[in-house]
Amino acid sequence: MAPHDHDIDVLNSLIAATLDNVHRYDQAQMGADNPQVKQLFARRVIERRLVTVELQTKVRRLLGSKDSETVAVPDMSSPFGSTLTAANRQSDRHLVDQIEAGEVELRLRYSNALADSTLSGPVRNLAQRAYELIKIGHGEMLNLRRLI
Repeated sequence: MAPHDHDIDVLNSLIAATLDNVHRYDQAQMGADNPQVKQLFARRVIERRLVTVELQTKVRRLLGSKDSETVAVPDMSSPFGSTLTAANRQSDRHLVDQIEAGEVELRLRYSNALADSTLSGPVRNLAQRAYELIKIGHGEMLNLRRLI
């Protein structure tokens, strides 16, 4: 196993989970009726894409001169996306509930990565910064859920 393989595997797992989360927000944004909810979802799409870019950049650095084909790409067959497409217009409350459930999954993925004692310091720091943003986003979804 190469020196950075484990870090790359963990980062790719976080990238895939974050991209799936971006896809969820993007689909929810299209289905939302309330302009403020749409705007919040759109902001979260941008924020999470930026997190993904940071994680992918780190993977590319760890790979060095290797081909970047080993950087994770999302599985766009997410059941969330197909549910939204099939139902088309769900209530904003239902969308927020589904997004919040996805936030729980994403937080768990990052939490598990951060609990990994074999993760290198720089990768742990990057994952921790991303996790802090994700916790803030999850808190906003919980607050929005209470308001809708």
